[in-house]
Amino acid sequence: METQLSFGRAGGSNATNLYLEDSNFLGSGKKLDFQHIRTVDRTSDQLDWSDPNVFGSHWTSLVNYADSSDGGERALLLTQPFYSLDAPWTAKINALSFERTVSRYNLGNIVDQFNDNQSSYELSGGVSSGLGILLVIPVGAMSLLAEGRTTLGVAALATLGLLLEPTPNTSTPALLLPPDRTLSYPFVGYEVLQDYYRKIGDQDQIGRTEDLYFGTDVGLEVGLSNGVFGADRDAIMLAAKARRGFEFGATQELFLIGDFSSRIEQGRARNLIADAAASYYWRWDPERVFYVSLMTTATDSLDPDMQLLIGGDNGLRGYPLRYESGTSRALLTVEQRFYTDWYPFRLVRVGGAVFYDEGRTWGTGVIGNSNPGLLRDIGFGLRLGNSRSGLGNVLHVDIAFPLDGVAAIDRVQFLIQTKQSF
Repeated sequence: METQLSFGRAGGSNATNLYLEDSNFLGSGKKLDFQHIRTVDRTSDQLDWSDPNVFGSHWTSLVNYADSSDGGERALLLTQPFYSLDAPWTAKINALSFERTVSRYNLGNIVDQFNDNQSSYELSGGVSSGLGILLVIPVGAMSLLAEGRTTLGVAALATLGLLLEPTPNTSTPALLLPPDRTLSYPFVGYEVLQDYYRKIGDQDQIGRTEDLYFGTDVGLEVGLSNGVFGADRDAIMLAAKARRGFEFGATQELFLIGDFSSRIEQGRARNLIADAAASYYWRWDPERVFYVSLMTTATDSLDPDMQLLIGGDNGLRGYPLRYESGTSRALLTVEQRFYTDWYPFRLVRVGGAVFYDEGRTWGTGVIGNSNPGLLRDIGFGLRLGNSRSGLGNVLHVDIAFPLDGVAAIDRVQFLIQTKQSF
């Protein structure tokens, strides 16, 4: 039984998490965990059960139940994944339902709230033509010649229903209540994954071996939402992704990722979201890594229940959480990372960082545009890698100093966060 009690602070708000996990429940190899989570949004009690080998097979299952102060969540996942690059097929049954209160922000303050009730279902499957030199023609007329890659073709049905209602007994009722929508569509997908991984240490973890992906991975999904399948509107559903890793000698690496999603309604794009990110690592000393990250998001015709935010809780460490809002976003992070051999009491491995963040949003969202312009901060912090846990968590303890913004912002921000990376 593993127990963790964590406290977090980011953007001027506190969060706590009590986590209890038994990764080998009654010696069965199944995992049972419980979490009590308190954040700025809600307080939740969550119970998860996962089985990595259902009845000794390659099928896996996950059951989730959460009871929250503003609703709850129920989820079921049963899947046989591509458990290896040459696994021949996959199948998935996925169901999710939740209720929650959504708060929309401006300059770190709640402007309005509404209830968001969602249900989604997916039944999907796929086949892989394995590794080697391949010429495949999946669903439709698409063809591709690939070498040393796994190619997937998928046919599936997905349903998403949203019921958006005013929040009762609130001092911040919704200024504009988003309309309900139901999307139900069959879709086909195609993915090519190159088999190219390499092991490395002391990069995004401390004292752990990491598997880094340097290949090319691209995928595309196209669906058709129609009343025949239970949808309330006709739409073409689009989604795409791509990632690629590059090595420059033995000391420098660059990773690029991007994804895109939208739907085409009445001849125009709706809720178009395009993300792109680049991460650069330069190991100029065995215990020193210079790190630069650039993340961008562009949108068009966002659904009214969607809001694009940037602040102390998602990378702009010197500012309140959810500080700027808009329709496009960019964030630049520059870090000098320090790794050490210090291993006090053989409990945590110690590292540190000096950092600079710069970011902003553009455009006018559904509740307006905060538009304080470009925001920058500098700071330093401690990194503690948990060597006694299988979770791969890294505790961040940071002090950040905002360089821009209004006088009401605290001139020093203290942050404690548990993350999956350095």
